[in-house]
Amino acid sequence: MKKLEILKVNFILRSDKKSSGSSPVMMQLYLSGRRAYIGTGHKVNYDEWDSNFGRVKGSSKR
Repeated sequence: MKKLEILKVNFILRSDKKSSGSSPVMMQLYLSGRRAYIGTGHKVNYDEWDSNFGRVKGSSKR
């Protein structure tokens, strides 16, 4: 029987790279027990980040 390989994707903030109040957003990938991090090139203020859902708080209608 073949094992299904599942790709998991999470978005996290790098709090150790905080500069001028904002932190870089990283994409965290899991596949077959391995983990990889990829920078997205975006920075977000820590107060605007929702860590439960891995996204920025608020709406796009601002």
